[in-house]
Amino acid sequence: MAQNPVLLLFGVCALGFVAGRVTIGGFSLGVAAVLFVGIGAGAVSARWVVPEDVWILGLATFVYTTGLASGPGFVAAIRRRGLPLNAAALATLVVVGVTVVAAAHAIGASAGVGAGIFAGAVTSTPALAAAVGYLQAHTGAAAFATVGAQPIVGYSLCYPLGVLIPLLSCHALLRRDRSPKCERLVEETARVEYLAEVTIAELAAELENRVSFGRIMHDGAVHAAEPQFTLHAGDLVTVVGSAIDVALAVDLVGARTSTELTDDRSDLDFRRVLVSNAALAGRRIHDIGLELIDATATRVRRGDTDLVARPDFVLELGDHVRVVAPRDRLAQVNELFGDSYRSLRELDVLTFSLGIAAGLLLGLVPLPLPGGGVFTLGFAGGPLIAGLVLGARERTGALVWQLPHAANMTLRQFGTVLLLAGIGTKAGQSFAHTVTSPQAAAIVLAGAAVTIVMVALTVMAGMRLLRLPASQLAGMVAGVSTQPAVLAFASAHATDEDQVLVGYSTVYPLVMIAKIVAVQILITALR
Repeated sequence: MAQNPVLLLFGVCALGFVAGRVTIGGFSLGVAAVLFVGIGAGAVSARWVVPEDVWILGLATFVYTTGLASGPGFVAAIRRRGLPLNAAALATLVVVGVTVVAAAHAIGASAGVGAGIFAGAVTSTPALAAAVGYLQAHTGAAAFATVGAQPIVGYSLCYPLGVLIPLLSCHALLRRDRSPKCERLVEETARVEYLAEVTIAELAAELENRVSFGRIMHDGAVHAAEPQFTLHAGDLVTVVGSAIDVALAVDLVGARTSTELTDDRSDLDFRRVLVSNAALAGRRIHDIGLELIDATATRVRRGDTDLVARPDFVLELGDHVRVVAPRDRLAQVNELFGDSYRSLRELDVLTFSLGIAAGLLLGLVPLPLPGGGVFTLGFAGGPLIAGLVLGARERTGALVWQLPHAANMTLRQFGTVLLLAGIGTKAGQSFAHTVTSPQAAAIVLAGAAVTIVMVALTVMAGMRLLRLPASQLAGMVAGVSTQPAVLAFASAHATDEDQVLVGYSTVYPLVMIAKIVAVQILITALR
């Protein structure tokens, strides 16, 4: 193992995934178990250490792909209720930072351990990496050999309760959630009685584009519901959306009918096509020219979620779009979207490399601190900001920054395990020494207190000040804790998964950056 670090790396990853699947009382560590297996491996022998460049690569990959995925949602959420939610989250982190300083002084913890308590209690692996990087940059080689593992020790002792406490709080929140369960998309046929002589585009705007339209039967002929098509009394039109939105649309148009326009596919047919044409990535549906081939899009599947194909919906590589078109135009539909799994298997190495390189360069830029001193965003903050900016931009000319959904998730998970395995083996020896010391219990209790303060303040602000629904508040708790395990739990148990993701994506990017900055300030304050 000492002579073959790659063998050590993948051995730790494999055992970590096995350990992460062990469930006790409905709780499992998931991918975070790789960290603890790495610590165990490092504790066995001081020579069992994964090279530092490995976890730096993993960290940069993880935060950059997270930024790419969160960029569009972050911008949209900021425009809606982003400022109050982020202000509450940042105020919470200020109180958490003060709590960490007080707790570290109370138990006599060093600056490095205090930073680890913060990173573990708020479950922020990038903050941990930032703390280690800060110590490496601001201490000599001999001193770093002694203090470099201290943040990792504090992190690993506080991390388990840092996950468990937010998870239990989400469980309590969602048990009180009485909102109706979010439904899948449905399709109904309506007979036009009230809103005649309006175009499909005008009708969609009246309904705030919450539904889409697939087919129209006019004078016995079935047509694709193109935006410019004008409805007349007696026409039949298919409506796609959530059950509530479809019911509103049917009532606005006229009345529901049992006629199924999809039964006859001899002239007009539908197909679910894959977006593999890079020219469409980052473009809105109304800009891609579907009307030129007499076609219309009704829904988009991204990952496991079906979404309404609104005119302003921005396409990404890997999306599956359901298109209604004349049978003789389906070949043109395929040509427009690409519809090729083979082309998606090839990662755009150019844009992926340029994005991470830009983030790493940004992370090296020294930024001034109030009262003197400087800090850097480091290997975590720089790629995260680059990912957010490029993810929101989607594309620049011929360069497509977004990754297909499946590729993003794969790279993100791979980066996570590289990071956790690397920093785990590095901390093994120090953890083995500290966990048996009298200070270990004090560190765990200090971390638990910090996590409780963070969760309690978030819940109070969300319930009392922001009046958030339970599902969105659970997402905000997951976002403030920057914890994917909490997000997964909340999404699985919430009545409205979309609200969970809104709460999470609204605060996650800014909180992630704030934690990276805060942990460096804490080290300075605790010295």
